[in-house]
Amino acid sequence: MHSEVSGVLFPKIGKPGQLSPKARLLIITGWLFPSRFNTEPPFDRHDWIVHRPETGEEVRYIIDYYSTPPLPDGSSVFSLDVWPALDSSVGIQTRVNGWKEIWSNPATRENEA
Repeated sequence: MHSEVSGVLFPKIGKPGQLSPKARLLIITGWLFPSRFNTEPPFDRHDWIVHRPETGEEVRYIIDYYSTPPLPDGSSVFSLDVWPALDSSVGIQTRVNGWKEIWSNPATRENEA
């Protein structure tokens, strides 16, 4: 989403078995709309801290790992859902800007579906 991203990654914090708020929301949405959404929880979760040297800010990103069907050749595939956590004003601003970018560009919305 950022054209020029620079920063320093701090070691990840593994949280397998702990659902992120977004994962919980997606599971509930899957119960309500089973033809459109999946109820399969992520198989893993990691939190990463990104230090942005230009501002001195630290932003926590949540990464949920989801299983997907294997490729025709049998290769394993998984999907990542990566968003800034909503525990800081910078995380909230980054996420809102990402939503604006997705919803203001029809081509992006089609790729997200």
